[in-house]
Parts: sequence; structure tokens; C-alpha cells
Amino acid sequence: MTSSNKYSGLTEEQLLAKQRAGARITATIVGVIALAIFIFTLYMQGR
Repeated sequence: MTSSNKYSGLTEEQLLAKQRAGARITATIVGVIALAIFIFTLYMQGR
């Protein structure tokens, strides 16, 4: 295995990890917004 192959493999792993982290962050933001809308709707109905 050459150093360039090792390096490209490492880079791919790092890219995948970044993509996974990004997807998790996006899912969290979407979940928080959905929860806020849900609570807001309940609050408006309760008034």
C-alpha cells in the first residue's frame, strides 16, 4: 500500500464522517423546528 492510497482512504473516511455529522445536525435542526411549530400550534389552540 502506497502512502497516497493510505492518504486518499483517510480523506474518504473524514469526508464520510463530515457528511454524517452534517446529516445529524440537519436532522436535529429540522426536529427542533418541527417541535417548535407543534408547541406553537398547541399554544394558539389553547388560547
